[in-house]
Amino acid sequence: MFDDQISLIMFLIIYTLFIFYLNYLQNLGIVKNDVDNLTCNPLTLILDSVSNSDSGSKRFEGCVKKIK
Repeated sequence: MFDDQISLIMFLIIYTLFIFYLNYLQNLGIVKNDVDNLTCNPLTLILDSVSNSDSGSKRFEGCVKKIK
């Protein structure tokens, strides 16, 4: 009986990791196909401006010009 419990726990761990991996691949495909919209995302612009002010302001100007 103890072996069955270990097998079940191992199966559940592997199954859960597999589901996380499939979700990661799906999100990676979405990001690769929609890079232009993600670069003009307000959260991305804020994080970019905090880390590097020159790059953030240039990207913001590019996004504003693209919208106009």
